[in-house]
Amino acid sequence: GSLYQISRCDAAVTAAGKERGMTIGNDHDLEKLKEIGGIVARVLHAMGEALRPGVSTAELDVLGRRLLADAGAVS
Repeated sequence: GSLYQISRCDAAVTAAGKERGMTIGNDHDLEKLKEIGGIVARVLHAMGEALRPGVSTAELDVLGRRLLADAGAVS
């Protein structure tokens, strides 16, 4: 698995199927979640820096996906 995958995550979906959550199973999961949060924060910052008139959301999506992949993040 990826360095940034959480080893155990219990997903919860509401009856409507709209909300999802997870339960942190142990300290390892918590530390990995913090690492993932840092990666996401850096990617969001970079995407914000790329915002300019004329930049499409598709271009931002490509940038975000590339940065997440470069960081080893797996969804």
